[in-house]
Amino acid sequence: MVRLSLSKVPIELRVAAPLVEKWGIPDEAERFALVKGASDEELDEFIAVYNSLDESILNKWLEQPNPGVSYSDEQVAFLYFTLTLNIVEFEINTRRKKYSNNARKKDR
Repeated sequence: MVRLSLSKVPIELRVAAPLVEKWGIPDEAERFALVKGASDEELDEFIAVYNSLDESILNKWLEQPNPGVSYSDEQVAFLYFTLTLNIVEFEINTRRKKYSNNARKKDR
């Protein structure tokens, strides 16, 4: 789990901080495992919070810093959080297909 300093996060993005601390981890295998083990409700919450963010503010804040300037730990965590979105969407779609296939099998 990542710890963010909220003072380094734009006010408009702070609503996502608890989820970024949970999901914004650097190891891709850990992110996949976290998503796979998450409940449907946790995945829905991830999508809801992500979709509530102002994309223009997020993108501007995450733009590449000037040469010689590094990303802050908070920016890095938000970058990994955004990368997790694709994994979450894939998992949701996989589960929906699974549930749909199981429902059709029961109807037969």
